[in-house]
Amino acid sequence: MRIMRQTRNGMRLQSALEYLSTYGWMIMLVAVALAALYEFGIFGNNPIYCTLNSNLACTNYVIQPDGTLTLTILQTTGNPINITAFSCTANATPTFTTIQSGEIQSGHSATLTEQCYDSKNNAFSGPTGSVYRGNIALRYANYLTGYPTLVYGTISVKVS
Repeated sequence: MRIMRQTRNGMRLQSALEYLSTYGWMIMLVAVALAALYEFGIFGNNPIYCTLNSNLACTNYVIQPDGTLTLTILQTTGNPINITAFSCTANATPTFTTIQSGEIQSGHSATLTEQCYDSKNNAFSGPTGSVYRGNIALRYANYLTGYPTLVYGTISVKVS
């Protein structure tokens, strides 16, 4: 009789352990799925960001309701540069506006202003509080050598 009771308790423990591990994995799977949905903005999350590859960084960015983007760039290339073209569009292909920023020393910033465009190449306009998401592109030249570089990035900014 005593042997029967130990087996029955062992079965209960095994059953409880299987129950906890099964539900534990399911809870973890649901948590990962919710985190992924949150990251992709499914829950109304409108992250504000500006990223550029290369040695350029967005330090300040504001978009007006008429679609005018004011973007401050910090350059850390190690050499002075001259930004020669700028683009802000929701399309994958940039449409550049020719500009001359003048010499920007490494470690210094420059403020650029550009009209942003939607995916149909129309000038963007949106109400205050809406979010513009698009691609930015900069063309710059090393001020000493004249060597040109093209830099791409993405931006998500709330209209203010």
